[in-house]
Amino acid sequence: MMTMASAADRAGFVSNEKGLTVIELVAVMVLMGILITMAMISYQTMQQRYQVEQKVKQMYTDLMNTRVRAMQRGRDHFVTMATGTTAYRIYEDTFISPDGNGAFDGGDALLTTQSTAPYTLVLSTASLTLVQFNSKGLVAGTTGWVKINTTVSGEYDCIQIDQIRTGMGKINGANCVVK
Repeated sequence: MMTMASAADRAGFVSNEKGLTVIELVAVMVLMGILITMAMISYQTMQQRYQVEQKVKQMYTDLMNTRVRAMQRGRDHFVTMATGTTAYRIYEDTFISPDGNGAFDGGDALLTTQSTAPYTLVLSTASLTLVQFNSKGLVAGTTGWVKINTTVSGEYDCIQIDQIRTGMGKINGANCVVK
């Protein structure tokens, strides 16, 4: 009578190994460590890209809301920022009641201060430190771009500010290319 063990032996299915060797376990552990390290680095880069894009989108939203608010309220609104800083401020022209005087001065109402930390701002031109939206929603004065300064390459890293249009984009050399 043939037993199960002898049939399996003849088919070549049974081996004398009872488990994994220490070398095999160490090799698997090293490979898993390498894969986990690569995944962590990729995850951290993805998180940094997300943070930069989030800052750009928040600034874009604030600029668009300021433009709309200027039209709704019928008064000038101002956004102040500077290269190397980690914040921008939004003001409503309230000095000289009831509708302001069309100039940014100490009596204007601060609406909000937004942080871009840990990233600093870079402006295309020094005169862009004051963006003025008039009562028609148009940018009065200098236009250009604002960049979130980072080494991480995200989908968006700058905002182009023109007289009638504002758009998010990516720096391509010395220009912000709106997407």
